[in-house]
Amino acid sequence: RAALRKASADAGIAGADARFADAERLLESAVVKAYVAAAVALRSAALSRGSADAFERTVTLAKEREAAGDISASERAQVEIAGGRFRADAAQADLAVGNAARALAALLNRPSVALADDLDALVASGAPPAEGDDAAVLARRPDVAALEAATRKAEAELSLQKAFRVPDPTLQAQYEREPPDRGNTFGFGVSLPVPLFNRNVPQIRMAEIARDAARRDLARGRIRAGLDLAATRQALEIAASRAGRLSGELLPKAESVRDAVGYSYEQGAASLLELLEVERNANDLRLAAAAAQGDLAAARADFRAARPEAPAQETK
Repeated sequence: RAALRKASADAGIAGADARFADAERLLESAVVKAYVAAAVALRSAALSRGSADAFERTVTLAKEREAAGDISASERAQVEIAGGRFRADAAQADLAVGNAARALAALLNRPSVALADDLDALVASGAPPAEGDDAAVLARRPDVAALEAATRKAEAELSLQKAFRVPDPTLQAQYEREPPDRGNTFGFGVSLPVPLFNRNVPQIRMAEIARDAARRDLARGRIRAGLDLAATRQALEIAASRAGRLSGELLPKAESVRDAVGYSYEQGAASLLELLEVERNANDLRLAAAAAQGDLAAARADFRAARPEAPAQETK
């Protein structure tokens, strides 16, 4: 029975350690994603301010062309409205930066935080997690380890309750001293209750229920971990593809078209609607590319959390 009690206690300690490791795993992922969100907000704010500043030249040009009679007052007003929209977007982006920074500070339990790395550095430094055998990965996930420890503890508790079906013997020792005319006496005895009606059945049944529940939780936990691993792997692949397409293909094309139409508009060869359309398209793609980079960095954090690395081997 002492061995069973020790096995139960050891399993409880292992479960507590695993739950602590799981909390660390989830907290680390949450901090990384909050940091990425702050970096994305900072990049989006910078892009919005840059778009607003760049469009000011278009607003000035529109006023000059109206004065020269090349465009109407309504066309000049449309350009000013577009410029005001860019400035409003920049102000909203600045607010998002403050909110993201406060969310990160709250998660870190600090009054304020400063970003040491920008979005490009985060994406460049975050190499894709190494692949490996999924079964081995699931075996070392702390959430699964905690459920396995809970199952071992429940099984040890059941074995302990079954052991209680046989009561412990009671040992007795007695010494009597009766001077002066009688001699001292010693006595020893052993008593063992006979469990005719109490076979510890209720406690055994409760332990069996707890063991079965722990086994079901373990089976469900393994399934959840496998689904989590598959989902985060797919999300990482999609995020990488989207970020590459936006930053490497679509955004350069949009920038080239914007420059070409902007030059044509200055020369009077392009319409105002064409100019506004390419400006909005380029600005939207810049923001989408920044968001895609943030999604890629966040997807990497989720994938690392889903498949924790094997502990480093100690070298002698």
